[in-house]
Amino acid sequence: MKMSNENTQIIKALLHVQEEIQNPKKTEENPYYKSKYAPLDQILNEVRVLLSKHGLVMIQDTGGDDEGNVVVSTTLLHESGGWIQTSPLIVKPTARKASATPQEMGSAITYARRYQLMSLLGIAGEDEDDDGERASHPRALQQGREGRPHRPSPTSTPAPKPASRKHGGVKLGVLRPERFKEKEIQALIKLTKAEKGESTLQNVLMKLDELHADGRVTEEEYMNMREKLGVKT
Repeated sequence: MKMSNENTQIIKALLHVQEEIQNPKKTEENPYYKSKYAPLDQILNEVRVLLSKHGLVMIQDTGGDDEGNVVVSTTLLHESGGWIQTSPLIVKPTARKASATPQEMGSAITYARRYQLMSLLGIAGEDEDDDGERASHPRALQQGREGRPHRPSPTSTPAPKPASRKHGGVKLGVLRPERFKEKEIQALIKLTKAEKGESTLQNVLMKLDELHADGRVTEEEYMNMREKLGVKT
């Protein structure tokens, strides 16, 4: 982390922010692991007003490196001219091909922005019925990942046996929830059926991509669920 030489006023401003700021509520639900999280847009809506109140402006710079990783840094500027800047956070997108898709890049950027902002301001997601003593704690995955409640190690599940027709090396066919032991896979198939009308493997993978791009499924969960569906990355 870097800080301007003249930092008295920005430190005072941040002290006031920390006196007033509260942990954002985890309002978005991940149906596959029965967990909740605080989305980036909600966090921004809550902290922008408070930062502005105390003369602070937040800037998040997003970019990439030569290896295709996402690089994000967050800067807080004070009206006095003082500033604080985080060290760059490097996140490797989940790439199913030689290079990451725009959706995969977007998911990594969203995660990095949310992680850096919450870390910089000293906040963590909190359940809506939380008494203030329970909070999720970020933990590292590669260069960083959002904390998740503990879940049992996944059990081995045979790959589904859809029709013989193939698409891009992936067999296509209608998937049925009862073929899978994992509740998150069952929920994904049912959701795909409800929204797309047919739960073919192709449709299920498309829906999983959408959830991943929106940040509702993390990189780790994304890869795990693809493996359970019998897809080799």
